Amino acid sequence: MMSVILLSTFAAAVYLMNYNKSITGQIIEGDKGFGVSLELQDFVINATNNTINNQSLIIENRNSYILMEYELNKTLISNDILCDLTGEDMITEFWYNGNLINSGDNLTLNPGFNKFYLLNIADNRSCPLNATLEIQLNELL
Repeated sequence: MMSVILLSTFAAAVYLMNYNKSITGQIIEGDKGFGVSLELQDFVINATNNTINNQSLIIENRNSYILMEYELNKTLISNDILCDLTGEDMITEFWYNGNLINSGDNLTLNPGFNKFYLLNIADNRSCPLNATLEIQLNELL
């Protein structure tokens, strides 16, 4: 008697799909959506003749409505040691949309052109002085 043993093997290949890739990206500077059409300038006030310096600032907003905060830092330095310098020697006002804006106030830039007015006021009794005005409009997120 003869017996036959039949062995059979079965091999199966299974492929598992896998994808893994790292890439890098960069954003280059684009249009920020703002433009200054009319810039503020240095000024001189002759308190004897001209008591007000009136300037305009025009900012173009190419975005939707944007909430901004206004800050003014004003430094006055007397040019006459015999004159008592006070905050009244040069009054500074910043106007937007017919409203006086105070430092720390929020305002909304409208789409399109936004016109601001800067007034520096001195009278004939003002001390001779040098002034530095730092005006900031910062977007609030």
